[in-house]
Amino acid sequence: YEGVASVPWTDHLGPETTFAVNVAGKGPAGPGKFVTLKAKDAIVDTIRAVEGARPDVDKKDPGLRIHVHLGGTMVTVSVDLAGRGLHRRGIGRAGGAAPLKESVAAALLRMAGWHRRGDGERILLDPMCGSGTFLVEAAWMARDVAPGLMRAPGAPGWRAHDSRAWDAVLEEARARRDAACETALAIYGFDGSTDAVARARDNLKRAGIGTGVMVTHGVLADLGAPEGPPGLFVVNPPYGERLGEAARVADA
Repeated sequence: YEGVASVPWTDHLGPETTFAVNVAGKGPAGPGKFVTLKAKDAIVDTIRAVEGARPDVDKKDPGLRIHVHLGGTMVTVSVDLAGRGLHRRGIGRAGGAAPLKESVAAALLRMAGWHRRGDGERILLDPMCGSGTFLVEAAWMARDVAPGLMRAPGAPGWRAHDSRAWDAVLEEARARRDAACETALAIYGFDGSTDAVARARDNLKRAGIGTGVMVTHGVLADLGAPEGPPGLFVVNPPYGERLGEAARVADA
């Protein structure tokens, strides 16, 4: 309690916003629920002593989230400025079974050198595209769309937020997106599930991708390479752990 109360909390939040405390780890400070309660009390008491009123707790959608990590005798208190996981791009993606995380897809595309491809080289094929994660990330990367451009601010209630700086960053990101919106693409997605094809098309629409990406119903055994110069082949196949049966995958 004393350690958390020593933080100048009014620099970060006040009675005008809501907050939540998340506790992780283990240590002699006590069980998680106890530490959560004590941390919350320290924050509330500190703010009320300075400003005469206290912020409310909102565990579901707080204006600011506080993380308390217990690591043995060390307790670390952090202000979360990112909000929900950064792999959540803000498009309300319709996911299917065992969807690939957007951040993992983006990392794999960069490892494969997709971001370095020039004019006439931006050709990609995903024969098991599922809900279209590779397709969206590849199109955004090629057209210079910042992956967090459609996300809401991660800490809307943070007092130290510089709205002018934030707006300038957003404006720059939008300008870069608009400048590259006509970048030529030839991205092909196929899937044996008609439901997956429908989800992929819906997600592409939500992501603002209207041209250069084609999603078609089809199975891998029937596919051939698209016409034109060589491109990039990416796939996240079912492997019997989270999707499909192991024996069936082995036979395939």
